[in-house]
Amino acid sequence: AYGHILPESFFAPFNVPAQTQLWHERISNGEYTEEKRLFVAEKDDKVAGFSIGGPARFDGRMANGELWTLYVDQAQSRSGAGGLLLNAVKDFLKSQNHDGMYVMSMRGNEMARAFYERMGGTMNPNPFTTDFNGTIVDDTSLYWKF
Repeated sequence: AYGHILPESFFAPFNVPAQTQLWHERISNGEYTEEKRLFVAEKDDKVAGFSIGGPARFDGRMANGELWTLYVDQAQSRSGAGGLLLNAVKDFLKSQNHDGMYVMSMRGNEMARAFYERMGGTMNPNPFTTDFNGTIVDDTSLYWKF
């Protein structure tokens, strides 16, 4: 999803053993709490996708809840998993009394932005930049008010 936006060197540390270890540590160390939740979609006993939601990490994004991450395996694209994962975070944030939810989206990731708009997200008119380990990326955000 980001190969045309971020340099190849950005992805070098993302190998299966390292990511497996990272996820094991995150889950076993209690990173996901009453305020921050991980949701997983499965198909045929395999992970089809995941989402993470919790309090907003940044100001000025039009809501105080955040869809931190949403990822669906390409093989599961258009299966409905993305909508289920987005709505799981949305429902969780509502239950935590957040006033809404936003998600950051890199400019150039038109597929994600189109998905979020289909799911009812409204484009934040204020663009911003994000530093991904030294790579500056133009970003925007979409938001939902509850």
